[in-house]
Amino acid sequence: MNITRHPLLAHPAARKALVIIDRLYQNQPELKELLLHHSLQVAHAALAVATRHSELSLNTDTLLEGALLHDVGIIFTDAAGIKCYGTAPYLLHGVIGAALLRAEHLDRSARIAARHTGTGLSNQQVADELQLYFNGCHRTDPTLCSLLQNEETLPERAFCPETEEEQVICYVDKYYSKSKPEREKTPEQVIASLQKFGPTVVDTFTRWYEKYGWQPLSSQNLSES
Repeated sequence: MNITRHPLLAHPAARKALVIIDRLYQNQPELKELLLHHSLQVAHAALAVATRHSELSLNTDTLLEGALLHDVGIIFTDAAGIKCYGTAPYLLHGVIGAALLRAEHLDRSARIAARHTGTGLSNQQVADELQLYFNGCHRTDPTLCSLLQNEETLPERAFCPETEEEQVICYVDKYYSKSKPEREKTPEQVIASLQKFGPTVVDTFTRWYEKYGWQPLSSQNLSES
């Protein structure tokens, strides 16, 4: 089944997301396919959390739209291993996505994009990456530089998930990798992959695991769900 015909993509909450993805990725069909595959994995996992934990009253429209758009900024990054041939550091893909989505007046999804990298980034990490990128703007992409400089002038810049929906997307995203799109990690494998970022990152993920749990989706066919 063509992934663009996936049932979740027919949901009203997915319409705006697909318009944006189609526009940005129209000349990159392979990358678009990879983005949609990964985003649907995240969407299924996030919606599964909402089903298991009705007591949290999660907004499923926010989860679906946010899952589809959380990685929309990757096309502007330099990550050849996943067919991204842009100019920005990959660490900034969430910040770039947030800037793009704010311009589309999708503030909830912009917040999710900005806050899903790792288990959240510190302001200093993002500021350092932005400064490195700005220093090379004359050699890179002036349009993107302008977009990110506008992002830097926002009075409040936060890059750690805060709302329940932001935390769920950030959490389930850790189980899937665009470099190995068919693989679904176990909680133990996620923790092992996060060890290099320090105990605070591992503790955050572990706290989410204890709160949201995990139910493998690998036995489900994404094209039929």
